[in-house]
Amino acid sequence: MREVLAPGPVARVPGAGHALLGLRPAGGELVVLADVGALLGTSSARAPGERYVVVLDDPEAPLGVLADAVEEMADVPRGSLRPMPEAGGLVLGVADLPGASVTGGTSGPPDGPGGLLVVDVDALLRDPRMSTSPLGAPAAHPPDRSSAPTPPPDIEA
Repeated sequence: MREVLAPGPVARVPGAGHALLGLRPAGGELVVLADVGALLGTSSARAPGERYVVVLDDPEAPLGVLADAVEEMADVPRGSLRPMPEAGGLVLGVADLPGASVTGGTSGPPDGPGGLLVVDVDALLRDPRMSTSPLGAPAAHPPDRSSAPTPPPDIEA
């Protein structure tokens, strides 16, 4: 995690997938805003501009994930995560933290103590629902041009 931005205006991206909410400036660059809850089938009562943005520390793909609240940051060893297969491939697991909950309250999920979902950022970036393309192709990956025809030698490209 690089930083947390206070709630603020969000610039919508025309044609974006339902989980790709828009853009927001952060540290001199534009950050793509993702609503992970929309991908997992959960929702927030707050509008995107009323939610915090957790900017992930990835120089190649500046990505901000919306959060209703941010109270503290914690290092969680991957081996300590509880599996959550029903969440699909976007969730690495559930981190059990005292007083934390997937739903934002103080009571945990029905199958155990309070916990927070740990999202697989690589899977999030590859998810076609995060695309700005009308065909659903991932926006973060340019088209493969390796099979494009090469011009004849007498024509300068």
